[in-house]
Order: sequence, then C-alpha cells, then structure tokens
Amino acid sequence: MDTGIERIRDISLAGGETRMLFVRPDSKVIGMRGSRVMVQEWVPLGDAAFSIRMPVAPGQMHSMAYGGRVLFCADGPAQVRVIERTAWLPRAAVRLAMQARALTAWVRARVRRRSGGLSGPA
Repeated sequence: MDTGIERIRDISLAGGETRMLFVRPDSKVIGMRGSRVMVQEWVPLGDAAFSIRMPVAPGQMHSMAYGGRVLFCADGPAQVRVIERTAWLPRAAVRLAMQARALTAWVRARVRRRSGGLSGPA
C-alpha cells in the first residue's frame, strides 16, 4: 500500500548507460533485474569532494549514506528501484490523515451500533 510515506522510483538502464539523479539521504537502492549497476555517491567537503562506489546486483540492496547527486552506471541492461523516505512533515500529515479516517470509521460504527443499525434520515 502506497501511503505517500515512501517515494519509489523504478529506473531502467541500457547497457553502458549512465544516469544522474538527486536522491535523499537514507534512501535504498535495490537491484531488480538485469546486470550489475554501479551506484556512485558524490559527497562535497568544502572545496573538495569524494565519492563512494557500490556495485548493486539483482536482489541486492544498498543504503545511501549521504544522498545528493548519485550516478547509476549499468554494465548491461538493468533495472533498479530507488526507495526514498519523504520529509518529516508530509509523513506526519499522511499518518495524521490515516488516524483521522480510522477514528471517523470507529465513531460511525459506534453510532450505528447504538442506534440499532439505522443510518441516515428516515
């Protein structure tokens, strides 16, 4: 069930293709099918930067430490899934809306039970 708490992006890459995406920190990259994909995070440090490279094969997962600008390089045709957590405020809003719907349904059920099963005007 997609509750809006996580954002899922499916990425298909051709053989030898390189693609750059902006990814949030603490995201997960999952190899879905095809060949191995090299995931490279660029981490700025003042005037310099360093990169972290991690191969992701089908069935494997890599958690992004820093996020930001990320390169995906495929050896052959491949598909990966990027699962990102959304910001705190939208997550809280979705959770609050779900709880409000559950509370409303519970109150309606109690009222229906107390009134003998009749609902609406007679």
